[in-house]
Amino acid sequence: MQQYYDILCILVIPVCVNYLSSSFILLHTDKITTFWGNWHYCGHVIALLVFVLVQFVPKVPKSKDGAKAANGTNGVHAEVKPEALKKEE
Repeated sequence: MQQYYDILCILVIPVCVNYLSSSFILLHTDKITTFWGNWHYCGHVIALLVFVLVQFVPKVPKSKDGAKAANGTNGVHAEVKPEALKKEE
């Protein structure tokens, strides 16, 4: 799976950089709207779709103390009960 991710990034990143940096290179609104129009504004549409679809991703449940718990441990690797901290007399 990591190989596919790496290949996808290698192919997509230059296209995104070209699409986003073209407005700064051309520095004219009429030229950039023509350029983006040739791409059918796909970068804008994809960004909008990602923004909308992220709203449907389920959120990680929070624990009682408010910390996010992805693995159920709340960042604590071992539970220590208060009784265990008391020295035996």
